[in-house]
Formats: sequence, structure tokens, C-alpha cells
Amino acid sequence: MLAAFALALLAQAPAAAPDQPAQERFQAAVEAYRAGDHQAASNLWRDLLEEKSGEIDPALLCFDLGNSAFRSGRVLESVGWFTAALRYEPRYEAAWVNLEHARQRAGLDPADRGDLADTLERLGTAFTLPEIEWALVALAALLFAAILTEAWIGGVALRRVAWALGVVALLCAGLWTWRLARESSASAFVIQAEGAALRSEPRVDAATVGRAEAAELVERIDELPGWVRLRTAENVHGWAEASSVLELPHPDSARARSL
Repeated sequence: MLAAFALALLAQAPAAAPDQPAQERFQAAVEAYRAGDHQAASNLWRDLLEEKSGEIDPALLCFDLGNSAFRSGRVLESVGWFTAALRYEPRYEAAWVNLEHARQRAGLDPADRGDLADTLERLGTAFTLPEIEWALVALAALLFAAILTEAWIGGVALRRVAWALGVVALLCAGLWTWRLARESSASAFVIQAEGAALRSEPRVDAATVGRAEAAELVERIDELPGWVRLRTAENVHGWAEASSVLELPHPDSARARSL
């Protein structure tokens, strides 16, 4: 299993733009990683990710940050970074392999257990928002053309085609709405093995109002120096120490994609 863990397989990741300052820093991070200086590599990759310049594919940066965290022994953090990489590139096979291995090492259930719920979840997230948007535009154009052709020529076959395109377009619109709602809020990933205590106020002696479990995805709704205010899936609100969670970057729906 360890042999399948593609920590160093950078060639499998999306290619970055060559001959740019960002590329030079990326290569410096790669060299630091290969030399065993994982902290220096992580710092460089995080800086590039936060710049959001688009010169280096953010899926690749999240993937490499996951590798670096895993090599440094921060296994839960690596799970968070591989999860982030798959938000940018849902069909990123190397990230899926590393995610499942890291989750196994952390003692977590597989991300894809193969049951109906996980299968539907993976199908629903198999395409990026920009890909779904392009599909909606194409379906709308085809539907408009089919309706015009059916009105001009007539015929049962054309009417059935128009109805079929309309149904597919509605399904695609529903998927787009679900994904937009799912990805519209800032989220965080709990990276402490004991979970994150949620407090009524942003101070260590405040009352505990709940707990976010290790590897739980929670919504980040506010922040103060050293603290973040979170909301769990059970709608429990509370302040947690910032070091207990990893803020996951969100793909920009307007970002250009390479299909």
C-alpha cells in the first residue's frame, strides 16, 4: 500500500506554467521537499496558494502540501490538503490514492466506502462547477436549437429529443444549484486527533459548548487572532483555537479549467 502512495509523483499532477517567478519558487519548494526540508517546502507552497495568481495549479499545490504534511507526521493535516486538492480537481487520481492512504493511516473510514451514499456523493462531485456551467450552456443551446427545429419541421422524434434535452438540462441545473450551495461557504477541516473544543467565547477558560471531531468538515463563520468561530453539521456554534483546524481553500467557479 505504501508503494502506491504517490508522494513524489509530481509528474502525475497538473502542469504549472513554465519560466515564471512563481514557477521558480515552486521548483525551490520541490528541491526543499526532496532534500527533506518539508517545512520550507510547505511555506513556499502555501505562499503560492494564498497568492491565487493562477500561475501554479492550486490542486497541485494542495496535493504537494498534503505530501509534505504526511512526511512531517501531520497525517490529519495531510488528509485535509488532499481533500482540498480534490475540490479543485475531482478526478485527480493521485490525490484520491493519497487521500485514502492517509485516512487509513489516521484510523479514519475511507473517503469512498463504496456504499450508495458515497457513490452518489462521488458522482455528484465528479465535475467542477465550471464544467457543469459549460454543460448547462451547451444543453441550453441544444435545447433551443431542438425546439426551433421541431417548430419548423415538426415530428415526434424531434419532440422527444427536445423533451430529453429539457430533462437533462433540469438535472444539470439541480446539480449546479446543489454544488453552488455546498461550496459557497468557507469550510475548515479539524486536524487535531482529539478534536476541537468549541467554546462560548474566544478564550481558553470559556465554557465548552460542543466539540468538532477529528477530520470533521465544519463551516468557518468568523475569526479573531488565534481563534475561529465554527458551525458543525449539527448546527453547533463555537470558538475553536485556530491551530486545531485547517482552512480549506475554495475553487473559484470562474476559474479557467483544462478539461
